[in-house]
Amino acid sequence: AYHRDHPLRHAMPPEELRGRLALGAREYAALLPALAPDVARGEAGVARAGWTPRPTQAQRRQLEAALQALAAGGATPPRLDLDGELLGYLEASGQAVSCGDGVMLATGAYAAAVRTVVARLQATGGATLGDVRDALQTNRRVAQALLETLDRRGVTRREGETRVLVAAPTGATPEERRA
Repeated sequence: AYHRDHPLRHAMPPEELRGRLALGAREYAALLPALAPDVARGEAGVARAGWTPRPTQAQRRQLEAALQALAAGGATPPRLDLDGELLGYLEASGQAVSCGDGVMLATGAYAAAVRTVVARLQATGGATLGDVRDALQTNRRVAQALLETLDRRGVTRREGETRVLVAAPTGATPEERRA
C-alpha cells in the first residue's frame, strides 16, 4: 500500500512501518523477517524486495528538465519548481543533494563544491562564509546551506564566524558514489 500511495519513494521509513503494524521496537525487529520475508531493509528504509520507483513519462520530463537546470547552475543552482515527491526522488536516487533552504545541487556540483571547501580549509585552516562563497563563486544562501550540510555531516564545524575542517571525507559520500 505504501508503494502504491508513494510511487516515487524508494523506501518507507522503518518507524512508519513499525507504527502501521502497531509493534514495539523489539517485536518489530523479531517479527519483521518472519512476517514479511520479501521486505528488503536498506539505508533509506524498508521496501518490497525488488521495488524500484517508476516515474510517469510526464514526471520523467520534469525530472530531466530539473536535472538540466541544476547541472547548468553548478554551484549557483536555480530554485526548482517541483513538488516534494519529485524533489525527494531526485535526492533518493542520488541525482541531486538537498542542502536545505531550497538549495538543491546536482550530485556532481555538490561533490565539486565539497572538494573545493575541503581543499580551502586544508590550505588555510579555516574559512568564513564569505570565503566559501567567493571560492565557489556562488551566493550567500547557497554557501550557507552547503556549509550547514557539511556541519551536519561532520565534515566541518563552525567556530564563531569561521568554519574549520573536522575530518576530510574518508571516501566518497553516498551522493558521490552515485555520481
